[in-house]
Amino acid sequence: MISRVRSLILSIAFIILTTGTALAQQTYCYKQGSRIKAVISKDHLNRIWFSGKHIIEVIGDGTKYKILQDAVGKNLFITPHAAIGEDIEMSAIEAGGRTIDLSLRVAGSKGQVIFIEEKQNCHSSKDTDNQEIARLMRYMHSNKPDQYIVDTSKRHIHKLESQGLKIRQDMSYRYGPYVGAKLTITNISSGVFKKGKDIELTDCLLKQIFEGEYAVIGKSCSTYYVLGVIALC
Repeated sequence: MISRVRSLILSIAFIILTTGTALAQQTYCYKQGSRIKAVISKDHLNRIWFSGKHIIEVIGDGTKYKILQDAVGKNLFITPHAAIGEDIEMSAIEAGGRTIDLSLRVAGSKGQVIFIEEKQNCHSSKDTDNQEIARLMRYMHSNKPDQYIVDTSKRHIHKLESQGLKIRQDMSYRYGPYVGAKLTITNISSGVFKKGKDIELTDCLLKQIFEGEYAVIGKSCSTYYVLGVIALC
């Protein structure tokens, strides 16, 4: 379950100009009773590091993956046999009996390094968040999958149609705790649409969509947004 989510919206002009380093690291906070969801590579070796006690056993469907373990028991090296898009469910048992449940989504990405911490706020820093979000936005804007899980199925969001806005989600991108989507927003009202206090979209997002305060009848605009998950529980 997501305990806290922060929405960071970046303009496309900024996305095109921003450069960032491709990161293959994911960091998650462990909480008893929760399941950690992460992304692993289909064709490359993946490493999971545990900050707690050493791992003594891994339970799961062994036909979906191959696991090697280091001598210390703090690192698991995973090569999936499952297809891209499938989830691998497993439980890692530490010395002392504590169990860490994992759900690993197989993707066509490079090898991943996954850190599982015990701190309450162990997720990446704000700078790292911004780099990851900018990178996700660039790839989403250029329609390149890279390391991301891409869903091109369209869905309609009807919540604002009564206010004159038709919203369609055209695609979504996911990598670790980051989720991005492309929206097409159309003015379906009988007149010029003016943003008002009753519209449940932020001023920042509206400025991106409408390039100002007004939108003409029938005009469709596209915008991209990303949710950066601050902590997973």
